[in-house]
Order: sequence, then structure tokens, then C-alpha cells
Amino acid sequence: MTPRPLTSFLSISPLEPVMVFSTTEDAENFRRDCMVGRILHINEHGNWVFVPLPQGLVRVYTAKAGDVGYEFYTHEQAKTFNHSIKEVGTIYNSSSNRNLSKRVYLGRKILK
Repeated sequence: MTPRPLTSFLSISPLEPVMVFSTTEDAENFRRDCMVGRILHINEHGNWVFVPLPQGLVRVYTAKAGDVGYEFYTHEQAKTFNHSIKEVGTIYNSSSNRNLSKRVYLGRKILK
């Protein structure tokens, strides 16, 4: 099973999403499963996996309950990003809020 990241953030240099794992072993297992990510050994953060900047990314923000939200222009772009990271994110489908289907949440599970 692909490990889930503890949290995520958008790196400025390089401009890419970064998945943060609890251990370097989890990071390496995710990188191996994901195959698009890489671990930059230029610093002491061997538990960070950098993934390519996804197409259609609009913004990155802290969401409810400590999750990090990646918002896209379309639902398809959100699905493509989540698929590229082995579905470790969560996309909510809601008839009352169409914007939820354009967001990928990473990190702790959202509390309801």
C-alpha cells in the first residue's frame, strides 16, 4: 500500500508540490510507487518527495483539520493529479458545492 503523506506544501524553488512523510522509508516507498516524484538530497529532508507541478493548479491552501488543499480549474485536472500521486489525496463530490470536486486534499483526514 502506498504511504499517505502527513502534509504537503508548494515549494518555491523548485516550483513543485512536496509531499512530507513521517519517515524517509515512507518517502522512498511513495517515490517508488508514484514514479513521478523525486527526493532531493540537497538538504536534510529525506522524508520530502517533490512531484511535478500539475497542470491547472490554481492555488494551494491550508484546509480544515490540517489538510492541505490543491485547487484546480477543472475536476479532470484534480483527478489527474490525484491519480499521478497514487490516489493518496481525497476528492469530495458534492452537489451543493461544485468547487469541492476541483480540490485534492492531502494530509490528515478531514473531520466531519
